[in-house]
Amino acid sequence: MDLMAIDLGTSSVKVTVTDSESGNVLALGKKSYSLYTPRHGWVETNPEIWWDSTVDAIRQCLDHYKKTTEQIASIGFSGQMHGIIPIDKNNAPLYNCIMYSDSRSESILKHFPDDLKHTLEYKSYNPLTSMMSAPKLLWLSLNEKDIWKNTLKWLMPKDYIRMKLTGKISTDISDASGTSMMDYSEYSWISDIEKVGLNLEKFPEIKLSHEVVGEITKKAANLTGLKIGTPVVCGGADMACTALGTGAIKSGVASVTIGSAGHVIISMDDVNHDNVDKFYQMCHAIPGKYYAFGPLTSGGISLSWFRDRLIEVSDNLSYSTINDIANTSTPGSSGLFFLPYLTGIVVPHSDPFARGAFVGLSLKTSTGDMLRSIMEGVGYGLKDILDVMQMSGINVEKCNIADGGSKSDLWCSILASIFNFPESAVMVNKDSAPIGATILAGIGVGIYSDWEQAVNKLNDSISIPVNSALSDYYMNSYKIYKEMYPQLSNIFCKINNLEQFHL
Repeated sequence: MDLMAIDLGTSSVKVTVTDSESGNVLALGKKSYSLYTPRHGWVETNPEIWWDSTVDAIRQCLDHYKKTTEQIASIGFSGQMHGIIPIDKNNAPLYNCIMYSDSRSESILKHFPDDLKHTLEYKSYNPLTSMMSAPKLLWLSLNEKDIWKNTLKWLMPKDYIRMKLTGKISTDISDASGTSMMDYSEYSWISDIEKVGLNLEKFPEIKLSHEVVGEITKKAANLTGLKIGTPVVCGGADMACTALGTGAIKSGVASVTIGSAGHVIISMDDVNHDNVDKFYQMCHAIPGKYYAFGPLTSGGISLSWFRDRLIEVSDNLSYSTINDIANTSTPGSSGLFFLPYLTGIVVPHSDPFARGAFVGLSLKTSTGDMLRSIMEGVGYGLKDILDVMQMSGINVEKCNIADGGSKSDLWCSILASIFNFPESAVMVNKDSAPIGATILAGIGVGIYSDWEQAVNKLNDSISIPVNSALSDYYMNSYKIYKEMYPQLSNIFCKINNLEQFHL
């Protein structure tokens, strides 16, 4: 039997069908869309655009699928976190989704009394920030009172799409853990949130990520081409599915992904209140498991920025060619360092005013040096996050590298040498979040008997050899890198202040 995964990302939705036995991806559909930014700091998407795009991606996937839809045993989900969508009694959206990157609720944080803030952070093991769902909901309730009054339920992105397919409303433990409103000890909403007027009756029911929560309706089947009655599991948050898809299911296994952003994810058996102000601690898609999470918001996008803005070429330069150019440089990039903070820092320093920087430019600096320094700088930035987690007592024995950046052999080699773990591996030609969603679909209907069996079926990876001499070199280079942000942080703040004045 085969399994379908729907991965709802920030800029596109991807649909895959995978052979549950071989792990081969049999068909793929993808549809892109754009964000809407009506004001500075506001980031939205019309959820109906997501739905239309998902329908298109499913149909595209099924067009390439060589079997009948009766062979699709179940459907799993992965989706971006933290966003909120209010829906009315007819399950229609009342407002655009307020996205995870939307910062309008920054000023709302002061509306949370200190005792409530403490309760939320204590029970959810995460800092209450504007990225989380709670402040976004409070902003909506205070600034769009009629919309909040008419809200039957609010949903997160993937849950809206699943509701459109099944007619059923729910969320899962991994997505709920990104709201700052779920009690980790009970997998239930924290009732104290009602103190600021957020009524729990408007909250979706929390389910396990692999739990079957509905089936494809006749209406959805007519639109998509899927079979009526196909089981649908709840699905998981993108980072939880990434952890699952990269094999980070046991304590001590880390996943490093490089897409537009870079992410460090480490599987854990427990959470710790001492880490609340250091990094995020989320519920895994596996019941009773957790993961430490730290984003490097300018990961792969740093390389894209350099290609698109600073290299003058008549045609788009392929990433394969970029890799070849970077390979003309040597380790250390001829003394050039890159600070990968084009969009600020979240972990280990919370600084929205931080900037990117090249340090060490000289007349001998080449394009290859600059490209390689970006790869090395992103590696140092990710190691900085890993170090904070390890210094907090989280052990790491193995690191799996996945997603866009993992397609570069050079970048993978650089990362493995910088991290210098006993074992590093790179996933082969697969995106991690859809694999996680596929695993949830298979576990949910009993195709896989346990999590390890599913990971072994679907996770195809190869080991990366580590050059000990190169690792020693990078360790010394990393020490210099670590000195740069503290020296420049005040300069970054002054630059931000200067930008407030326009001649």
